[in-house]
Order: sequence, then structure tokens, then C-alpha cells
Amino acid sequence: MVAIAMRAPTVELPTRALKPDFGVEILDLDLPTATEDELQAFDDICRFNAVAVVRNQTLSAREMITLSERIGKISAQHRVGPHPEFPAITILSN
Repeated sequence: MVAIAMRAPTVELPTRALKPDFGVEILDLDLPTATEDELQAFDDICRFNAVAVVRNQTLSAREMITLSERIGKISAQHRVGPHPEFPAITILSN
């Protein structure tokens, strides 16, 4: 087993419950310009909630990859709809 040291976030992001004990909306967060402390707090929120919503984000595929790499290791997914330029992005569509 590998232990990963997590540091406590130094900022607390404002949230609003979507459904008790299920999901939250993270308020007033711009993911592409978030500080490392904000991303740590974002990551913690995502780990402890089944759903985390961050509204009004406009990210290009490159910005999504850059943001994801700031949070952790990413890997290509080959099962369904990989993005043609960025295989680490899966396109979900009906």
C-alpha cells in the first residue's frame, strides 16, 4: 500500500449543498486561474462529495489538461470517445 501525504488546505471555498450528503456547488471559483491552495481545497471537496459542481467555467481542451495536471496525474482513456488531440479527455455525448 502506498501512503500519499495530503496537506490541509489553507483556504476554504464557499459551497452550497445541492442535496444533503450527496453533492455541492462550489461558489466563486475560476478553475483556470485558481491558486494552488484553492486547487487543494477543490480537490478535497471532490474527494468527499459524490458530485461537485463549478458553474460558468469556459476551458479549452488545453486548459483542461493543464488544470488536470496541476491537480494530479492524468492518463489517456481509450474505452469511449477520446478527444482527437488530447486522449486524456473523454468526450461523453449522446
